[in-house]
Amino acid sequence: MKVGDIVNFVSNSWVTDRIYQNPGVVHKLHQYRGYNSKEEVKATVLWSNGLLTQEHSCYLEVISESR
Repeated sequence: MKVGDIVNFVSNSWVTDRIYQNPGVVHKLHQYRGYNSKEEVKATVLWSNGLLTQEHSCYLEVISESR
C-alpha cells in the first residue's frame, strides 16, 4: 500500500462497526512499532464523502494502485 492508492474499508468483525463511504484514497502512511515490537502501518484515508480518518492497514483493501 502506498500514498495515492484507492482502498475500501473491509471488516467482518462486530467490534469494528465503522461504516465509511467507500472508496477512499490513501493520503498519508504512518509506520510504528506495535505490540511485541512488530512494525505496523496505519494510513490516513480521505473517503469519498470527504471524511478523513486514520485506519490500520489490515482493514484496508487496495482496489487500485497509484502509479
